[in-house]
Amino acid sequence: MKRFLKISAIVFLFIVFFFVVLLVVAPVFINIEKYRPEIEKKVSEAIGRDFSVGELRLKLFPVASIRFSKLHIGNPEGFREKEFLFIDSFDVRLKLLPLILSRDLQVKKFYAKGTRIFLIKEKNGMVNWRFEKFKKTENSGKVKKVKEEKGIPLRALKVEEFSIKDASILWIDKVSKKKTGITGINLKIKNLSFDKKIFFDLSAKIEEEPFHIFGSLGPVGIPPGKKSFPLDIKISALREVNLSLSGSVNISYPRYDLRVNLKPFSPRKLILRFKIPFRPSDPSVLKTFSLSAHVKGDSKSAFIENGIIKLDETDVRFFFNARDLKKPDVSFKIAVSRINLDRYMPEKRKEVKKKGKKERIRDKKGMEFSVLRSAKIEGLVTFSEIVAFRSYFRNIYLKISAADGILKIKPFRMNLYKGSLLANATVNLRKKIPVTSIKFSMEKILIGQMLKQILGLDIITGIFDMKADFRMNGITAEKIISSLNGSGRILIKDGALIGIDLPGMIQNIKAAFGIGKAKKIERKTLFSEIRSEFTILNGTIYTKNTYLISPKLRVSTSGSASLVKETLDLRINPEYIESERSIAVPIIVSGTFRSPKFYPDLKEIIKKTVIEKKPLEEILRGIFR
Repeated sequence: MKRFLKISAIVFLFIVFFFVVLLVVAPVFINIEKYRPEIEKKVSEAIGRDFSVGELRLKLFPVASIRFSKLHIGNPEGFREKEFLFIDSFDVRLKLLPLILSRDLQVKKFYAKGTRIFLIKEKNGMVNWRFEKFKKTENSGKVKKVKEEKGIPLRALKVEEFSIKDASILWIDKVSKKKTGITGINLKIKNLSFDKKIFFDLSAKIEEEPFHIFGSLGPVGIPPGKKSFPLDIKISALREVNLSLSGSVNISYPRYDLRVNLKPFSPRKLILRFKIPFRPSDPSVLKTFSLSAHVKGDSKSAFIENGIIKLDETDVRFFFNARDLKKPDVSFKIAVSRINLDRYMPEKRKEVKKKGKKERIRDKKGMEFSVLRSAKIEGLVTFSEIVAFRSYFRNIYLKISAADGILKIKPFRMNLYKGSLLANATVNLRKKIPVTSIKFSMEKILIGQMLKQILGLDIITGIFDMKADFRMNGITAEKIISSLNGSGRILIKDGALIGIDLPGMIQNIKAAFGIGKAKKIERKTLFSEIRSEFTILNGTIYTKNTYLISPKLRVSTSGSASLVKETLDLRINPEYIESERSIAVPIIVSGTFRSPKFYPDLKEIIKKTVIEKKPLEEILRGIFR
């Protein structure tokens, strides 16, 4: 037995020795350059493209290595460009015995220099990066795609040196006639393995802008990615942006738990450097922006907490929880400190009037609400203060909910112009065109300041109260206004109508008939109270019960105002109190919101004098009684 074991050991050692000698001697006697034309031919036939390679070197012991230079892979037929891939020099060295005996891949060196990849999309949709293998079945002769076989799973991996230098990728899209590229790609990886932390450093230029990502990840475990593994990555780009990600990731069952930190940078510098056509009215804004948050989730859910965005002097704190991303089922909270939106609005430019016919503005296609129809949403948004249209809106509170295709905003409240606003809105998204209903009330608003600053209208002053109930449908502003229906009540106290002097107009009518003296128009009518009840039908406001009360004047108004055309059609019936006589001269208001026209209504006078043939003196006594 001992003799048999001894002979067996000698035979095994001889076989091993012979195999080692063969690995050492074979490359010496085999001239691989001799077979290079045949290798090029076989590879070219396999991939269906031109293939060539420069100098080839092969070594099998003590480590297997292959070196080559000037490798070229061409494009398939139909492409004018000849080159798909070019590698200036390549060198890989690995240990064969661990791979053969234990499926342990140990690479001493992986080095590639001067790699160029050209990705091309032709006008007919053809692309050059698809390598599809085909074969004919024995019976039918039909072409069938060959499925790629899965490789042998590795039990271990170790790469001592991994380096890619001076690589580039060029993307050519002939459909959009665009060329983009990534150049100067340099990648170094240290300790590339399954059971150790992997360090990497990647730098490149994207459209001549530097990009740098470096850090560590792992150990990834065996098999790789089955369990969560830690990572710590830092990214810098555009010479301004610096982002860091740290936490853990699971690839096999997508799951992540990351801390995200975007360091402060200047968006203004990027806008100026890239000549982006955006010029805010205040050139000092967009000076700094930063973001930080804790993000975690998986393929079905996402969770963000401790989210903080800082834009100049404004802080935004947010929370987001998506329990089901497909439905979706989400909740969120957003709290914003003071923000001045006027500073970020584009600067006003002089409009150049173009000669010719005015282009008709068409409604945009309807928005897609399919996601909102199935969504379940619970959200809260608050602002401490918003400055917009040179106006201040404070203590804004907005609660949003959605379920079964019904979106609700209840409540929405804020303080503005020394008063307050409270509103509730419901949007029915179950049909193709959304239907919206709004109920709101405004109390103690300085109406003059609000209209002047927001709309540029200087037509009235006073303390404003309002309650209204509106319904509308549509998406665009034009459709919404034309479908507006509802009703409401208005009360304005201690104010003035700007642009009209009702007492002066009546006094001048009186002077025109030889009664009294003409009065200089003051372009203002003071009042102690205005009350109005109105209805809205398809974007037009109608009123029959609108009253103005002042010490010298009582006025009732009826008529309409079109929000669609922005025109007025009103009749004012004043009663001017003077001594023991009251004068009633109706006034017609027409024109537009921005340029209203006022003139006395003498229709009744003409009617009575011409048609009824009454003496003018008798009619005037009836008017000025």
